[in-house]
This record gives sequence, C-alpha cells and structure tokens, in this order.
Amino acid sequence: MESANRFRAANAAVVVVVLVVAGIAAWQLARVMTAAQSINREATDIARAGRGINLATDSVVQLERTNRAARSILASAQPLPPRLGGVINEAQGIRGVAEAIDGTAGSIDTTAGAIEGSARKSTRL
Repeated sequence: MESANRFRAANAAVVVVVLVVAGIAAWQLARVMTAAQSINREATDIARAGRGINLATDSVVQLERTNRAARSILASAQPLPPRLGGVINEAQGIRGVAEAIDGTAGSIDTTAGAIEGSARKSTRL
C-alpha cells in the first residue's frame, strides 16, 4: 500500500506542478496579450495621426520639384538681361529710323499736295 500512497503523492505533486506551471503560463500569456493590445491601440493611433502627414509629405515633394523647376528657369534666364539690352538698343535705333522716315514721308506728302494744287490750277487755265 505504501507504494500506492507514494504513487498517489507523486501524481498529486505532478498535478500540482502542472497546475502551477499552467497558471504561470496563463499569467505570462495574459501579460503578453495585454501588451499586444496596448501596442495595437498605439499603432492604430499612430496610423490615424500619420494619414495627414502623408499629405504634407506630398506637398513637400511637390515644393521641391517646383523649386528645381524655378532654379532651372532662373539659370536659363540668366543670359537674357545682356541680350535684352542689345534688343532695346536695336529697337531704339529702329525707332529713330522710323521717325526719320515719318518726317520724310510728311515732307513728301506736303510736296505731293503742292504738286496736286499746281496741277489743278494748270488744268483750269
């Protein structure tokens, strides 16, 4: 009988050890689950907050592209001011010639009017 009592005591000890280990495992699992749920809540909050950041990031990328295009346009326009000065000088020269032609045309018109007046007087005589 003593062997049966030892067997029962051993079984009881094993059952107690298994229950204690199962209890510890359940407690550890509950801690892990609690931590996982907390992480999930934080990740959800971060994802919600991050949605607006994506739009702002897109704006920054577009601004960088716009700035690159503006720098390219500015670099392309750098040689224009000296050339524009030459164009202005040419335009002023053309204006001077046009004014001289206008004066000459006015003189020709006056002379033509005088010739026409003389021609009409001659035809009346």
